[in-house]
Amino acid sequence: MFFSKEIRDEITDIKIYDDNEIIALLSGVFMFCGSVVIKGNGKLSFQINTESITVAKKVSLLFKKMFSITLELYQKNNYNFNKEKIYTLEYTQTLNEISNILKKIFVLNEDSSGVISIRSDIDEIITKNENAVKSFLRGAYMMSGSIADPEKSYHLEFISHDFTFSQNFSALLNESNIKSNITQRKESFIIYIKESESISDLLNLIGAHKSMFKFEDIRIKKQVRNNINRIVNCETANLSKIAKTYVRQKKAIQYISDKKGLSFLPNELRQIAILRLENEEDSLKELGEKLPNPVSKSVVNRRLSKIEKIAQLIYEEE
Repeated sequence: MFFSKEIRDEITDIKIYDDNEIIALLSGVFMFCGSVVIKGNGKLSFQINTESITVAKKVSLLFKKMFSITLELYQKNNYNFNKEKIYTLEYTQTLNEISNILKKIFVLNEDSSGVISIRSDIDEIITKNENAVKSFLRGAYMMSGSIADPEKSYHLEFISHDFTFSQNFSALLNESNIKSNITQRKESFIIYIKESESISDLLNLIGAHKSMFKFEDIRIKKQVRNNINRIVNCETANLSKIAKTYVRQKKAIQYISDKKGLSFLPNELRQIAILRLENEEDSLKELGEKLPNPVSKSVVNRRLSKIEKIAQLIYEEE
């Protein structure tokens, strides 16, 4: 989880000056970790939960910048996650003011009859603007993103409790050429990315450039190690195959020698049989080059195969 924190700290530190990008980021923040609470007396509050005090302060700062409001910050123990702290941002005000703020960050809908509901879609004002998409994804990772240790596996995920929103969020990732899928874990929906290239692309998209370079460095080193292991395994398998072939050929030649004598073989087969016994580590190509009239390794292979067949025929005749 340390790499997850590095990424979160890096993107939280990014300064945003464009109002549309701030709105998009706050929308991503709220869609993953925001909620609306009825307080009574005509008042509502919205709450945002995070395990990062740095994220909490950044989100509070952006709300103040955009809407000139001050969010209350308090903390409590998170008994489900090793007793780490959960930081809650809360703002309480009239129904109209709360709904106006949340509609401006595209998380509330109000129909023609005045019924208000939390949205599960991502507004086109965000999806049609490349920089807004980046900010929305950045807000999403700040609140809900996590990544596995890339030394062990490639896996990045977001957690949502709304299936329809999870589908829309996954679609947004896929439209950004980041391959994602959805699975259910108890009552949560996990939008996850397994391909290393897509993870790298996402880190680049949300502005986690230092983390992306670190991820790429680990990925390249793993590829080199895997390639070396593959080559070694391949060479080991080839050596094992060569050794088994030599033992089989040697037994066939010795069997013919014991039963009939090597003079029983035609001259071209007798020559290669003697060379095979005397040069057990030589490749077929090297054996062919040592003949009085050098031949290719395919010719050597055919001659040795004939010797094995002759040995088999002698055995069957007995």
